[in-house]
Amino acid sequence: MWGKSAINTDDTMFEYIGNDVNKAIKNIKDVLFAYKYHMIPTISQYLVNQANRVGNMFESMDGTKVPQLHPLLKGQAYGNYQRVGLRDLWNQWIRGRTDKARLKAETYMTGWVNHLKGYIPSDPSKLSDDDKVLVEKIVKLDQAVNAVLGTWNNPF
Repeated sequence: MWGKSAINTDDTMFEYIGNDVNKAIKNIKDVLFAYKYHMIPTISQYLVNQANRVGNMFESMDGTKVPQLHPLLKGQAYGNYQRVGLRDLWNQWIRGRTDKARLKAETYMTGWVNHLKGYIPSDPSKLSDDDKVLVEKIVKLDQAVNAVLGTWNNPF
């Protein structure tokens, strides 16, 4: 969710669907759990506190550490050090990264739930009991995903 790569590749999800649909459902539920986990106030505050610690470290580097180191460096290429606003750049990055993680999770969940819903026949009365249970899982997962979409507010 936070990384640059896919949460799961399409090949992996199609393999889950082909071999055991319950694995695909569990995978979507895991992403749903992670999405909801980030909204827990205590967890959200931990993330904000950590981001603030990193921002403070960047501020210290930008305002004190690098300027103290700068005179020790030799050569014209170094010029005079100018503050670049590392804390502000960090804050912009973490906010943007959080928005991307949220969107990535939402897109993944809705896309794959919609894909699974495509397997539900128009007349479910002809399904076996096991298949009816599977359809019920997909319907409940769809409801759970739709209930949380857009509720994760970026704390940064």
